[in-house]
Formats: sequence, C-alpha cells, structure tokens
Amino acid sequence: MVFFIVYVICVLPMSVINQRYGIRSVMLICSSVTTFGLILKFIALTPSLFWLSVIGQTLIAVSIIYLNSCPTQIASTWFAKNEANKAMAVLVFANFFALSVGFLATPLLVANLTTAVQIANTLRILILSEAIVSIILLFSILIFFDSEPKTPPSMEQQIASHERESLSFRSTIIALFKNPNYILLVISSGCIIGIFNALFSLLNQMISSKFAHSTSSIGVIGAMYTFSGCISSSFLGWIADKFPLKLMYALNNFLVFLSMLCFMVLFKFENLWPFYIVTTLVGFFLSSNFYLALKLAAKVTYPQSEAICSGILITFNQITAAIFTAIGSNLISAFSAFACVVAFCVIVLIAMVIDCFIKDIRSDENNTLLQQPESIS
Repeated sequence: MVFFIVYVICVLPMSVINQRYGIRSVMLICSSVTTFGLILKFIALTPSLFWLSVIGQTLIAVSIIYLNSCPTQIASTWFAKNEANKAMAVLVFANFFALSVGFLATPLLVANLTTAVQIANTLRILILSEAIVSIILLFSILIFFDSEPKTPPSMEQQIASHERESLSFRSTIIALFKNPNYILLVISSGCIIGIFNALFSLLNQMISSKFAHSTSSIGVIGAMYTFSGCISSSFLGWIADKFPLKLMYALNNFLVFLSMLCFMVLFKFENLWPFYIVTTLVGFFLSSNFYLALKLAAKVTYPQSEAICSGILITFNQITAAIFTAIGSNLISAFSAFACVVAFCVIVLIAMVIDCFIKDIRSDENNTLLQQPESIS
C-alpha cells in the first residue's frame, strides 16, 4: 500500500527532475534514497520503531518509481536501434529477476525460525546486505554512469534528443493525453499488468483456497510465476525486431486470454501439478505485456520523453493492480478462486477489444522521413 500511494503521488515530480537534469541525476537520487531507506529499516527492526520502518519503506518506494520506468529511456539513449531491443530486454530481465529473488529470499530465510528474536536477527542481516549492495551501486553510478553518450548512437536519436529538449513538461503531458493511441495503450496495458500484479498478490490466497495444505508448493508456483518474466523479456528482446510491434502486442494479449482460460479450468479439478505449468505460462504472457507496452508506448508517442510516457503507463498499472487485487480478494472470499479468474478473463477480453483500435504509425512515419535524404543521395 505504501508503494502504491507513493508511486501515484511522486511519478510526475520524478519525471520533471528526469527531463530537466537527465538520467544520471535521477539515478543518483534514487540510489541515495534507497540506501538511506534501507539504513532506516535496519535501525527500525524493533516493534517500538515500526514508524521508522514505514518511513524507510516509503523512501525505497520513491526510488523505485524511476527504476521501473527507465528501461526504455536508457536503451534508446545509449544504444543504436538494432541494439535497443536487446538492451531493454536485459533491463526488464533485471527487474523481474529482482522481483523473483525478493519473492523467494525472505520466506526461505525465515521459514525454519520460531522466535521473534531469530526472525529479527535474520532480517537484520538481510537488510544490512541490501544496504551494502545499495552503497556499492551508488558509488558505481557516481563514478561510471553518464546521462548520455558524447555521440548519439544514431541520427534518429540525435534528432529526437534535440526535439525533446525543446519540449516542456507541460507540453509533453498535453501531447500525451491528446494522443488517442497512447491513451488506449495505457488502458489496455493497465488491464493486463494490473492482472499480473493482482495475481502476484492473490496467488497464495487463490491456490490455498483449493489446496489448503500445500504452502511449500504455492511458494514454488509463485516463484515460477514471477521468474517467467525473466524468460519472456529475454525472448522478446531477440524477436522484437523481426515482427511488427503492434501485431506482437495484440497476439501476446490473445495468448494471455488463452492461458487465463486454462488457469480458470484448473480450479474445477483436484490436481495441483498442472498449476506449475499453467501458472508459469500465465506469468510468461502477462509479463511480456510490460516489455511490449513500453516499446509500443515509446513508438506511438515519438518524440516525447520515454520516461514520462512510461511513468504514466506504469502509474496506471499500479492503480489497476490495487483495484483488481481488492476485487479479486473479495470474489475469492465471497465466492471462489474460479469466480476471480472468470472476472480477470473478462478484463483481458476488454483489453483485446481495445487493442484493435491502437495504431503504431507515428514512429514509422518519422523513420521514413529520416531515411529519405539517404535514398536521394
């Protein structure tokens, strides 16, 4: 809840800082705030200092705002067009890998501990380790990371960079909200990623409502669900250049729908093992939407700031995730996990209808204009 509230409030201010001062400044701020937040959480590992732990968690949430939306900007700033997809895939892979590790680390560390003192000591070691890593990353950014290369990797990126410098934050926001393709994409991606995040929160409740004594199995299924995002981002990074982006986005959402139907059917049977396979497929296709939506958003909003357009998109994802989680939890409690998945399938179907009206022509038109002088010469 802290993460959700902070994200919605702070995403636009962080975008302003990014637009005015560059990637490096924002990365330094995020890394510094993360380090300070972890230090506060380390100090606050006693019940009487819970309020300090909340402050630390809030600071960490602030830093994650930009880190979630930075892959498109870093990839487009530092890499040529034929390299950007793979670079972005690596960055998205890192996000999902960190999510998977976080999903597994804490439960594994405290699984066999019985007293509050043992749990507190273990968490203290974990948070101290995270703080040390964060300090190392902070100094690495300070020493080695620049906002942009001295020479842009392509003519297109050089032109886009000059155009973005002439755009104010206000004009960028107005342009984005006047772009119907972008608005439709935000809604569509919000439906899909909202479900991905909601399932991440509800998976334990859903499966345990059907298989009450399978706690360890549910942990493994959850880890496979999140780790599938690592696989999907790597896979998409290799094929994104080979197929039309809009087609890939629409096809992926169709596959999301099919996998969700399979997931829904599983709740009518008494076998747990199919959940390992189907839940991994659901996670694979749902998480693929994140990569594809960021790429498509950058394309339909060219030459607007990638940080701002992806920041707004991810903010809407967070809002829908909170709404879908609340709805799903109530459906599971009042009816069943089956009813919850049926509702999610309907939402995916709505997203598929919206996909039919999205066009991705803007960046293509700019690429054509850039190529015309070369053909004349």
